[in-house]
Amino acid sequence: LQYMVFLKSLTGNETPMLHNVTLYNNYFSTQGVSIINSSLGTNYTYENITIFNVSTSDFDNDTVKNVYNWYLNSEPTMISIYTFEGTSNSTSTPDFSGTNNYGLVGNVIPNTSGGFDGRQSYQFNAISSYINISKNNSLFNTTQGSFSAWLKTDQTSATQIVGINTAEVNGDCYGPSLETCLVWNSTNNQYSFHWTNGSVDTYDEVVTPATAIRNGTWHHVVVTWQRTSTGNLSIYLDGNLTQTKVFNSTLSVTPFNTSAKSILGRSLGGTANVWNGSIDNVRIYNLTLTSDAVRALYL
Repeated sequence: LQYMVFLKSLTGNETPMLHNVTLYNNYFSTQGVSIINSSLGTNYTYENITIFNVSTSDFDNDTVKNVYNWYLNSEPTMISIYTFEGTSNSTSTPDFSGTNNYGLVGNVIPNTSGGFDGRQSYQFNAISSYINISKNNSLFNTTQGSFSAWLKTDQTSATQIVGINTAEVNGDCYGPSLETCLVWNSTNNQYSFHWTNGSVDTYDEVVTPATAIRNGTWHHVVVTWQRTSTGNLSIYLDGNLTQTKVFNSTLSVTPFNTSAKSILGRSLGGTANVWNGSIDNVRIYNLTLTSDAVRALYL
């Protein structure tokens, strides 16, 4: 292998000089074929299906994280996976689900070792930070879904938005508007998931307990929904179901739906209710996670 370096003076008055040029080869990581095992051996959804990583190695000893996306009837179950690692930076973050629902980043600071797993996360400044989520509309399920995120804050005042999906130009989680929203309520020291239907009098909500979770440590929050007459709206904190209720069938808006806009960390309209803390490993699902699946994500 041979390299050639060409030097050129910009003005014609300098003498180009070459100092200490070092070229590095960066090798791709290698991954063995993973093994999928189901409890009955037939890979149906009522079985416990587990994937086992056979081998992952990197010649340069770079850190490697395996990210999996399950497919059901040839459709992805996760339509967005944001690890905030890899090529994530101060302007964009990739979607590792394979559906290309990338995030556009604004005024968010990457913290290379501040994540829930000691790797990179995003730090929000409580003033103007946000991540706009692009959407491949054809993949979104209008009947059921789930939202998962690792969150950390020590904020003791104000209400902060973790994520919002709204059809209102200046959606802020408090209507009247067609929107769904996960917020942190510092007054009650709890996370709540709002689901409104264009009226302040037509809404539904599930909340976590009023416990000491604004303690500057990481907590895992999951919201699941199923828009049927017998479906449930549920919220989990650190792997445990904290509240569930029968879905209000009069609410027609769909979380992260195809016609509305989605954003992490603030209201859609601007700088209201900006998240003050860190967010990591955000996942949006096309199905309603079971309690066992939520627990596995936490562990």
